Amino acid sequence: IFGDSRSFAYKWARLNQLEYDSKDLVLQPDVVVGNRSLYTLLTSITHNPIRIVTNEVVAENGGVQKDGAQIVSITTYHNSDPSQATTWTAKVFIDASYDGDIVMYGKISYTYGREGRDVYNESLAGIQPFNRFQNFLVPVNPYYENKTVIPYVSPGELPPVGAGDAVNRPYSYRPC
Repeated sequence: IFGDSRSFAYKWARLNQLEYDSKDLVLQPDVVVGNRSLYTLLTSITHNPIRIVTNEVVAENGGVQKDGAQIVSITTYHNSDPSQATTWTAKVFIDASYDGDIVMYGKISYTYGREGRDVYNESLAGIQPFNRFQNFLVPVNPYYENKTVIPYVSPGELPPVGAGDAVNRPYSYRPC
């Protein structure tokens, strides 16, 4: 699933494994361990290093400067303090904010949900058929005794295999 031991995903799972002193790779660590492992990996890159910046808030007015469709700079405030403004320039920006601040303030188009297979001609996109890696291995009753649906379960049938939807995905780590 992770390729060989040189892959990013394998190294991330291995760091998690070491943190928990586990005999197996840890694929779903708690958020603190997952963040620490990700930060360790990203800051250890020596070619084309990645600079990680935290505790910065994108300025609401003029915080994202573009040249056409290309973002050329971002202005942030340290700990939301406008007197501590920094303007960042880069070839590539990654919006890892919780709410998509760069996208919002830059008026950048976006989508959410699951794309259907036909959108980008991806064979694994969209609703997937039952398989042992993505589904419960035993039947799960989605109803309370009074026949109401338990929270976070959608009533009704799944759309056809390969179809898209406009449903927000749950938050989790998925390094690829």
